[in-house]
Amino acid sequence: MAHPADTSIPILRRADASLQSLPNTFENACECLKNAYKRQLEERISDSILAPYGIDLKEFMDKGASRFTPDVFNLICEQVRNQSLGCELFSHGFDTSGSPHIFTVASPESWMSTQPTPYLLG
Repeated sequence: MAHPADTSIPILRRADASLQSLPNTFENACECLKNAYKRQLEERISDSILAPYGIDLKEFMDKGASRFTPDVFNLICEQVRNQSLGCELFSHGFDTSGSPHIFTVASPESWMSTQPTPYLLG
């Protein structure tokens, strides 16, 4: 498995590049970070699981059920479900009303934005 820095740096660069064309808001930064994390995971799945079959994740989602036997398809689906980047990303900032937030991305489905209490900030 790759070192977390080997995984997180491309995610952060991708998120930063996406944010360049958007207004610099906390909401946009969070959305860019989530999307970059998702794209990095999709690339890892394509490279490490699907490349031996000569397909990427999009093609697998579109044609995998018809291309493989049910047993092989289910095995690959299980491998895809279990794939992880092995890193969790944290970001912080202020929304448009000036309220502080901490944003965490652990997977495309697992993210959280919280407003820290004064006790956390002190």
